[in-house]
Amino acid sequence: MAPDTVYLNGQIYCVVPRYRYVKAVAVKEGKFVAVGSNAEIKSLISQTTEVVDLKGKTVLPGMHDMHIHAYLFHVK
Repeated sequence: MAPDTVYLNGQIYCVVPRYRYVKAVAVKEGKFVAVGSNAEIKSLISQTTEVVDLKGKTVLPGMHDMHIHAYLFHVK
C-alpha cells in the first residue's frame, strides 16, 4: 500500500539511533511507515501520494510539552 504523504529533501531527526538523521519519510494514515534516503522513499510514491519538498528544512519529533526550550535541542 502506497503512503498517503511523503516528505523529501529534509533534515529529519529520528529518535532511533540507526536512523539518527534521514532525508525522507513516508506517512500512511497518520503514522510513519518508512524512513530513509530520498531514493528509498521516492520508490514508494504512487499516483495518489502527496509529495512535500522540505527544501532542506529540519523536522523534529512532536513535542507535547508546550513549555519547552527548543534552543536546548542540538540539531546538525
